[in-house]
Amino acid sequence: MYICLKCGYENKSEELASLGFLHCLNCGYEVLIKKRSSVVKHIKAR
Repeated sequence: MYICLKCGYENKSEELASLGFLHCLNCGYEVLIKKRSSVVKHIKAR
């Protein structure tokens, strides 16, 4: 899942892979960021 910085549209990875280039499917903007999961990992220090 990628989010467009211009319009905020959530692009699916499968749809972007089928096109062969990374552009927003809604507005055509070229800058996308990868959506992070809402789960926080806790790592125990040694």
